Amino acid sequence: MRKRMKHIFLCSIYVWLLITTLIFSIEEMSKYWGYQLINYNKPSIDIYIFIYSFTLIPLLFLPKSLKLPSDYINIYLYIFTFIPAVVVPFFIVRSDVFNYNYFMFIFSLLACILVLLKKKSNNKSIIISLTSPLNKYVFHVVLVLLYVSSTIIFIINFGFKFEIPTLSDVYNVRLQYREIVRESVFSSYMVGWMGYIVNIFLFLRGMQTKNKSLILFTVFFQLYIFSLMALKSHIAVLILSALAYYFFNRKKELNSIKFIKSCLICFIFVFFIDFISNGFLAQTILTRRVLIVPSQLSYFHFEFFNQNPKTLWGYNIFSIFSDYNYSLSPPKLIGDVYFHRPQMTAVVNIFMEGYTAFGYLGIFLVTLILKFVLNLIDSIFLHRSNENIIMLVFSITMANSINSSSILTVILTHGILIFILLFLFFPIFKKQIK
Repeated sequence: MRKRMKHIFLCSIYVWLLITTLIFSIEEMSKYWGYQLINYNKPSIDIYIFIYSFTLIPLLFLPKSLKLPSDYINIYLYIFTFIPAVVVPFFIVRSDVFNYNYFMFIFSLLACILVLLKKKSNNKSIIISLTSPLNKYVFHVVLVLLYVSSTIIFIINFGFKFEIPTLSDVYNVRLQYREIVRESVFSSYMVGWMGYIVNIFLFLRGMQTKNKSLILFTVFFQLYIFSLMALKSHIAVLILSALAYYFFNRKKELNSIKFIKSCLICFIFVFFIDFISNGFLAQTILTRRVLIVPSQLSYFHFEFFNQNPKTLWGYNIFSIFSDYNYSLSPPKLIGDVYFHRPQMTAVVNIFMEGYTAFGYLGIFLVTLILKFVLNLIDSIFLHRSNENIIMLVFSITMANSINSSSILTVILTHGILIFILLFLFFPIFKKQIK
């Protein structure tokens, strides 16, 4: 009990420092960067007390040791989704125009985080019992077919080209890509599946087996995908996966204190870089894009859909069941209403997207879906993959997708379903950990 209290106390100190760093960043950003609608507003002392106490509640339920893929996803959501959602809106929206119904949302978000953190049994999933791994040679044939078919689809839709776009050309390439995928939706799914899941899986498998040829091939293919649509996330996921694999290969297990402390050190290091360079680039890339802007956009989504009809998922594959009340998808609608840029895609996390669809019921609906998916992934990790560290690496990249996409996008477009199928049928090798 004493050790547990010490653990919670240390985590609390790091969380308070992280929150203080975040608040300071908002204040500095409003002066220096002048980003749209980020204006620092100092709330009342009651809000400070609420923020610094409310954000600590999940710490009572965080696991001390992070062993399962869901452990890493949950602590990521706590730091990068829950804490900014509680902190950021109160410091960028004036108190006289703040929609205080937002309190109901963050209380609902807390309940969802606690549902995700609830201890689960390590029993084998019925899906594991009903399936079996593929033969090694059959699995390899499936992978070859995936690469061949995806390359054919890319050539048919995008043409035969391989040219890495420069930073100045990135947005032009993306506009061309959007025009193409409007006519071929399946090609956009294939780009997501190969760029975020299949090719990264094979890249990590190359690192795991020390197969240099496989590593070079997958890096080349990832650059080819980047040349098609110029999404920097395709390069970022490759780098992040390599770094995460290097860490997990050296040390399979991490505790929550070290994870939170590492995040804090990272943010402080970002401040240090900007201080040395007398600029704001590092904070713009990390703090603004990862913490502040997503929470800002989430609040705008809440404010709009709190006062207007919900989407009922009428803008996606469920449009056959309900009418959609708007001419633009929710991300573009918020971009138009708040930034006067209908071409802007103001994406949010799965919890806020659930709210925009069905209100508070939607928040819990997406949480239950996510809980089922995480339980299945944990079961595959324990009972099918021989605790393969590649699954732990993917947990970090998946957490980032959950923090910036709808639940359907995460499962279909970003390929969590493909990830589950890969490891569900992954052949069992004698050595899969190192």
